[in-house]
Amino acid sequence: MGESNLHDEVQSLRQRLADCEHSDEALRISQERLRVITDSVPVLISYIDNTFTYRFVNRGYERWFGMSRDELIGRRVPDVLDEAAFDRSKPYLDRVLAGEEVEFEGKAQNEDGSIKYFLTHCVPDRGDDGEVKGYFAVVSDISEVTTATLALRQSETRLRSVIEGIPLVLWATDAQGVFTLSEGRSLQRLGLSPGEVVGRSLFEVYADVPEVVSSARRALEGEAHSGTVRVAGLVFDVHYEPMIDASGEVSGLVGVASDITDRTLIAEDLEASEQKYRELVEEINDVIYSVDRTGVITYVSPAMEPIAGYTIDEVLGRPFTQFVHEDDVMMVSERFARVIDGAAGQLTELRILTKAGDVVWMETTSRPVIRSGQVSGVRGVLVDVTERRRNEHELSRLERLRVLGEMSAGVSHNLNNILVGILGPADLLRATQTDPEVTRAAEEILAAGERARELVQRLGRTVRGERDSALQAVKLNQHIHDVVRMARPRWKDDAEARGITIELVEDLGEIPPIAASASEMDELLMNLIFNAVDAMPAGGVITLRTRAGDGVVLLEMVDTGVGMEEETQQRLFEPFFTTKTKVGSGLGLSTVFGSITRWGGTIDVDSTPDEGTTFHLHFPLWQETESLHELHRGSEIDVRRATLLIIDDDVTTGRVLSRVFSSAHHVEVCTGSQEALSRFAPGRFDVAFIDLGMPGMPGDRVARELRRIDPLLATVLITGWDLSIEDPRLSAFDLRLSKPFSDMAHVTDTMARAVALRDRRAAARIAH
Repeated sequence: MGESNLHDEVQSLRQRLADCEHSDEALRISQERLRVITDSVPVLISYIDNTFTYRFVNRGYERWFGMSRDELIGRRVPDVLDEAAFDRSKPYLDRVLAGEEVEFEGKAQNEDGSIKYFLTHCVPDRGDDGEVKGYFAVVSDISEVTTATLALRQSETRLRSVIEGIPLVLWATDAQGVFTLSEGRSLQRLGLSPGEVVGRSLFEVYADVPEVVSSARRALEGEAHSGTVRVAGLVFDVHYEPMIDASGEVSGLVGVASDITDRTLIAEDLEASEQKYRELVEEINDVIYSVDRTGVITYVSPAMEPIAGYTIDEVLGRPFTQFVHEDDVMMVSERFARVIDGAAGQLTELRILTKAGDVVWMETTSRPVIRSGQVSGVRGVLVDVTERRRNEHELSRLERLRVLGEMSAGVSHNLNNILVGILGPADLLRATQTDPEVTRAAEEILAAGERARELVQRLGRTVRGERDSALQAVKLNQHIHDVVRMARPRWKDDAEARGITIELVEDLGEIPPIAASASEMDELLMNLIFNAVDAMPAGGVITLRTRAGDGVVLLEMVDTGVGMEEETQQRLFEPFFTTKTKVGSGLGLSTVFGSITRWGGTIDVDSTPDEGTTFHLHFPLWQETESLHELHRGSEIDVRRATLLIIDDDVTTGRVLSRVFSSAHHVEVCTGSQEALSRFAPGRFDVAFIDLGMPGMPGDRVARELRRIDPLLATVLITGWDLSIEDPRLSAFDLRLSKPFSDMAHVTDTMARAVALRDRRAAARIAH
């Protein structure tokens, strides 16, 4: 029994040994197959335990590290890799031993000093207990790819440096026009950075630049071409080149753009400068000229003809002295000689003779022309100053008139003050004396004084060139009827003689009198009619229409003439402005405007070219008024005893008025404004007679200050100055009394009206 059991055990052991031998053989075969497989792939495959010891390597390790398989197995990774490479890989290997599958790139130095680049993929190996025993590593040699990539990057960097260093834009697109390249220094001027538009469509980026879009389409259709384009204010010279692939199809385009903005701007500025010079020389009103050393004209600009009447051909080749007034030839020749000698030219006025024999005043400046260091001639500019000299002459005349006017005004004022001392006592003498001889003598004095007063006033108006400015009640319809009749030879007879017909229609409504000057009204209407006739060279209809308005009278002057543009309407009432080239001074409508404005009215115009013109005139109504007019003797006014203040630096005026008023009123006289202000108090005086021109504070300011203190006070201006009704100083006074006082009844009547005005103000205040 014992032997049998032993035999069985031996047999069992033999079987197990046979099984083991069979298993070992299978394992060996499996390992051999694994080695063959791992050795045949172009990568490094290894198994490394958790102590970083190689337990398996394929043949790739032998080729990579130059060691046999047996030499590598059992060695640790830090002993095989260089220290720096292991340190760079260690963080990734630690993650693998922590159970994470990782992939990373690295590099290591060969024994010959060269660099190897590798890509490592690590997979952790876990035991039955789940612990990481090691890891499998697959290492790919990527040295060639990495080196090529680095070389390509370096090449691109060098290319970008070159492109960025020159003012170019280099770009490329695919077949659909999507940018694949965008480089160049000039991108900055477009507000772009290199590569910014890569991936975007050219047709979207430059949708607002049709030239770029159309040129790109031509290139993508296979046409190479060049052109100039403006983008964002810049100018580029562009070449478009299609890219053709191996099959002959267009795979995209390449473009090169050179920034020529500065060059283009310089060229444009040069062209503009040349154009301005041509315009300056050929189109300005001044004459540009050149003469040689002998004084012969070698160049003259076209402006010579409208000024002097000579064509350019009639002037060239002739001595300049032939065109200079004989009295100026010597002076001009001497100055020309000095310029030829090298001296700087000076401003010179001279007269030239026109082809028609007229004299034109010119102003010239010149300078020597230097050729090869020698003076070859003279170049200069002639400016027509005829109008300026005429204006200077007119200004001089007006200045003389102004001085004469000031002298006349001063003389008139002084004479009027003197006449006050003559006419005032004479009128009192006439009123109080019963002796016929004395009365007759007083009347002779008054008559002579009145003639002197009128002479002084007429002298002032003549010096100032003024007409009688007094307004009066004017019947406008009657004046229209009379002027139409007086102007008939112009609007009817002359027109018919020229073969045209002009009809003049009077559409006159019922209107009240207006405030105007009768003598000036006729001239105003005549100017309007003549202006309408001139505007109808082919004939037509003129309509004069009057209507009563709200506080005004309206006159409409309508013609069916040529009309006018807005620009002409804006300047129509300017002095000397005219659209008539051969006739007309340009003063007619400006005179109309001045008259109606002076009367307190208005005028405006509506016009359309080829449809006619309508003038709208608004006249103020005539109203009897006590203020600011010379008051004529009227019916006697009962007046209470009043307190009067007379303020005049002329003692005679104060004495005369005091004599006139003191019998019925309380009168106080002041010879200066400060004295009057210190004496004045509210309610103390009823009326103040105030001279306009006084030392210190002028009369109008005195009047305003007294009215500020006592608003009930009536103020009367007494003055020897011949004032226009537009003078703003008159607004400070209620009534006006002109020196000299030739009619004492008029003086007392003015005083009575002033007292009545003061009492009405007081009553109105109580009622209010």
